[in-house]
Amino acid sequence: MPYPPTHRILSLALLLLNAGCANVTCPEGTVDVNGDCEPTPLCDREGATRSCGTDEGECVAGTQTCTDGEWGACEDATGPETETCDGLDNDCDGTPDNGPDEVCDGLDNDCDSRIDEGVLEVKEKPVEDGVGSLVSLGDYFLRGRWYPTGSRIETYTTDGEPTGEFAIVDGDNSTFGSMSTFDNAAYALYSTIDEETFNSGEFGLQSIRLELSGQRPVITHTSGENLGFPRSAAGWFSPRPRLSRDGNNLLVVGGPDIGDLAVRDFSPVSLIRFSSSPWDVSELTGFANEFDTQSEAEVLVWRNDDNQIRIAQLAGNGTLNNNREVASGFNAAVGLHEAGDLLGVVLRNTSGELRLFELNRDTFICATGRLCDFKVGDSKGNLAITHHHDTWFIVNGREMLAVARDGTVIFDHEHETQTQPDDVQIVYNGATTAVVQSNTFVDFILVLPDDSAVTFIGCFDE
Repeated sequence: MPYPPTHRILSLALLLLNAGCANVTCPEGTVDVNGDCEPTPLCDREGATRSCGTDEGECVAGTQTCTDGEWGACEDATGPETETCDGLDNDCDGTPDNGPDEVCDGLDNDCDSRIDEGVLEVKEKPVEDGVGSLVSLGDYFLRGRWYPTGSRIETYTTDGEPTGEFAIVDGDNSTFGSMSTFDNAAYALYSTIDEETFNSGEFGLQSIRLELSGQRPVITHTSGENLGFPRSAAGWFSPRPRLSRDGNNLLVVGGPDIGDLAVRDFSPVSLIRFSSSPWDVSELTGFANEFDTQSEAEVLVWRNDDNQIRIAQLAGNGTLNNNREVASGFNAAVGLHEAGDLLGVVLRNTSGELRLFELNRDTFICATGRLCDFKVGDSKGNLAITHHHDTWFIVNGREMLAVARDGTVIFDHEHETQTQPDDVQIVYNGATTAVVQSNTFVDFILVLPDDSAVTFIGCFDE
């Protein structure tokens, strides 16, 4: 005979009471026993096992064994680790690549494929002299600096601080054309200036080779002879002649006459010239003031008469190989990817936009899956580019930018000069980027005060 409804209700209540209170949450080390949190009982069967740990993410659960009435250590388990940017859930919290906040350390802490975004630091040093050039050698930056009583090359740490060490380049007025590194040495072009030679037009470029002795730059060789470029190629004209290379030989690239471009090969050891005179690069006539080189990749970019930005491999005899058009535009600059497989070219297109191209180093064609004709922003002046820590660093007139691999601008800083710089250069050492932005001369040996700067971008220990 079925229970009446009231009996059913009483039976259900007794059943719930015997089962213990529902939804009881007990602290670690205790269990719910009829609604009360009692200490977790020790194992009561020798050799019994139970699972421990978790199988969430990259973690793997282990096993505990009952020994002498107690549960042993969790064996064969893989526990959580610090989250790394590898597409995996390293800390086993159910979400892969959810790293901590980004800090300035040259790493992608928050796993968004951008390094040091929003946290890069700046050390800006306005200068009243001709800034000269900048190059990376060993653990230091070398800066060529113009003085009215003679130029010198100074060293800076990667924290952007001067060491106080320097080498005197010339006892008379002189200024720098370009600096470059090759086989653990630095090379600098310079030209001596005084009023007599300025008026005669007979002076030109010379070269020096430097090594480091601790923090001190030491001049090991001086060319002692003109490299064959007259005054239109002198370092204080814009643009400055640049150093490149052809295999084991160094190249000077500059204008032997206004509107033309030529190269000259010489020994990186003795600085002796190989050819009796510079080699004209006939395809580059007319726009010698718009070119750039990348010495490690042995390439040249330039603007031709049709406002095409072209790129080619440059040989010491002036030959251009694999000559290709990149785009229509102006003011192009080229830099080598830190992995050595890509070239970055930035240019101002005919609409005034700043465009970035990532080209295959061998074919000069846009690399698959990389940025190609990518708009970074608006062009603001002369350009320079380099790459490290998976980031392109670009000088855009007074502006300095850092562009992540997905095209995001993660750093934007503008130097408040009086005018747009007529010469910009960029180089890196370790995790620090160094930039020079300079206005050199507006009259004979006259430098605009507070119109040039050396800027260091990175993570600095204060």
